[in-house]
Amino acid sequence: MTRLAVALEAAFDAVAVSRALADAVESTLGGPDAVAGAFVWATAASGAMGEQVGERLAERWTGAELVGTTFEGLVCDGRVWQGEPAVAVLAWSDGPGAPWPIVCEGGDRDPDDLLKEILGSLDHGSARGDDLVVLFPDAVGMPGLAALLTRFGSGAGGPWLAGAAAVGVEGGPAEAWSRTESPAPRDPLVGLCFPGAAGAGGAPGRIDPPDLPARVQCAGATRLASPWLEITACRPHWIDALDGEPPVDWIRRQLGLADDAPIEASLDRLLIRIARSSGSGREGDVEPMCFEERYLTGLDRRRGSIGLLGDFARFDRVAFALPDAAGAREHLREAVDALPPSSVVLQLGCLDRGESLHGDRDIESAVVAHQSAGRRTLGVLAPFQLGTDPVRGGCLLVHATVLAAVGALDERDESG
Repeated sequence: MTRLAVALEAAFDAVAVSRALADAVESTLGGPDAVAGAFVWATAASGAMGEQVGERLAERWTGAELVGTTFEGLVCDGRVWQGEPAVAVLAWSDGPGAPWPIVCEGGDRDPDDLLKEILGSLDHGSARGDDLVVLFPDAVGMPGLAALLTRFGSGAGGPWLAGAAAVGVEGGPAEAWSRTESPAPRDPLVGLCFPGAAGAGGAPGRIDPPDLPARVQCAGATRLASPWLEITACRPHWIDALDGEPPVDWIRRQLGLADDAPIEASLDRLLIRIARSSGSGREGDVEPMCFEERYLTGLDRRRGSIGLLGDFARFDRVAFALPDAAGAREHLREAVDALPPSSVVLQLGCLDRGESLHGDRDIESAVVAHQSAGRRTLGVLAPFQLGTDPVRGGCLLVHATVLAAVGALDERDESG
């Protein structure tokens, strides 16, 4: 079976960082020849150092496949690194259950073609229901990202999906790179696929969704602040009426604001939950089984309308939500407990769930690390998170923390 190794180093010197990371990984896996591959994350504040570290590691780990990208923040074992140089590595040895890198051309592409390329890069040639695909796309340079994510599920054979969409320095593109056998594509979309039981030497064949372990969990950070309301009038990116009334009127009522009180400051902390209509007309007051949360992106004062990114339609249902720090911490604990046993927990979080929510940027990382009870925790902070289950397909999330279990339990490492 494969083994996983986790390491993070915070410093300005690429030579020193690469040496420290290599030493930590090799002490776990058994020397440089034991490293089959690695994924490298760097903070945006690291500049070009992330790729420089990757180049040095590739020289040291001859034959290993390395892939990397940048994120605004990194998470490791209870701490957050943001606005400072830091590089983290998830490395693995060869053997059953070993992940394999995903490196595809990104940019503005047909989502069906891109899905085929992603699945074609997998070691066994097609996705299985218990596989886990982890993607790290560029949030700026992939306009078809949301469409791609919806293809996961039935179209992809039902693999689990997790990930985060990055933004580079000052809102620019994220800097992804690869050192693999194939030439690096332009503007690469990078990721990893962790095989499920069949790919790790377990029973082959498709596993039905009810029998799947919950390899991915999503922890929200809001509380409901209104009843569920039906969209009765809308246009692209604008909701004009909820249950026949302007959305702004509902917001004022739910937040206890006077008719003439300024509303803009309150919108900064308000999120919108959207539940798709089934088309049956039977939703009524029933709490939806699943929904997406989105930020407000605009306000039309004349119409009393609110702006949202993404798709929605008449008869979809909407509810307002407010940040809830205590609820966020409890949801994280529940999400960790719901994961299957593993050696590593990937934590893919939101930039706005640090100091602005809890008053401390390390709180959520510390909660996940403590609740993981000795498992290594590693991940990133980004504006958008990616999550799914094998039944519904994938979706683009905001203000969420996605957790994924990777690595067999008996392969826990002690690397630092």
